[in-house]
Amino acid sequence: MKTRKFSFFTVLLLSVCVAACDSGNGEDDPPANQNIRLTKEIVNETDYGTSTYLYLYDTQNRLRKIASEWTDEFFYNTDGTLSHVTYSGSSSTQTENYFYKNGKIDFIERIGFNKNTNHDTIYFFYGSNGRLDRTESSYYSDGIVRKNIVEYTFDNNNRLLSRFERSLYDNELIRYDSTYYSWSTSGNLNRVDIRQWSEGLVNYVNKIEYEYDNKLNFYKTISYPAEYLLVKSLRPDEEFSLNNYVVQTRTNITGSSNTYIHNISSYNEQGYPLMINADWGTWELEYETY
Repeated sequence: MKTRKFSFFTVLLLSVCVAACDSGNGEDDPPANQNIRLTKEIVNETDYGTSTYLYLYDTQNRLRKIASEWTDEFFYNTDGTLSHVTYSGSSSTQTENYFYKNGKIDFIERIGFNKNTNHDTIYFFYGSNGRLDRTESSYYSDGIVRKNIVEYTFDNNNRLLSRFERSLYDNELIRYDSTYYSWSTSGNLNRVDIRQWSEGLVNYVNKIEYEYDNKLNFYKTISYPAEYLLVKSLRPDEEFSLNNYVVQTRTNITGSSNTYIHNISSYNEQGYPLMINADWGTWELEYETY
């Protein structure tokens, strides 16, 4: 399922590793063409029907709008940083405002995302090396403070290695999530290990392993604002790996496994996928040069 809307507290910071990940291509990879960009996705899901996503850019090749059932519209400051994003649907509009300090994101204010409060805010804290250490967010619900604290670790290539999230309700720990990431030398996310604890029990464990083709990842043609990716992630294996994953294997707490296939039946001359046949449906991609 292709999901574009996210919980306020789902902060997956794989985006910080984009620039630092190994960019070396395999022997069969075509050269990256910086003058091509994704313009349309047509996702036909067996259980959910067909969705179309249009990607629109400004004259500087910055992402200006993603149009679908919801429209994500991007606005920039004069220095090129992201100012705010609006999300418009048939019945509501939500706004995400970005604020900076010393050249880094200081906090993000979100308006209209939570029915219990007018504003949600997420704060960013950095270590002495300039890397992100943690994020903290809180909001009120029925007079009680709900808080999420997320801590991160990175390798020497600035790639995310772990993410630890604590969810507190009125200062009482109610859930703890830990996620670990492993990367190949070629820049692909090889494996993700997830563990969730709540009510004194480990109630969720999942291991996800990937296999890739040797062609270019089409998500890398989209000029996403880096700040936007700090709080949004579509699917990390798709966005941040050098290549396109073709096999995904999930193993759960009982030890049973499910394997999901992405059969990429055709590529364009630059080496980006045109048609993907997945277990859940089909995926058509269109591009343009500029």
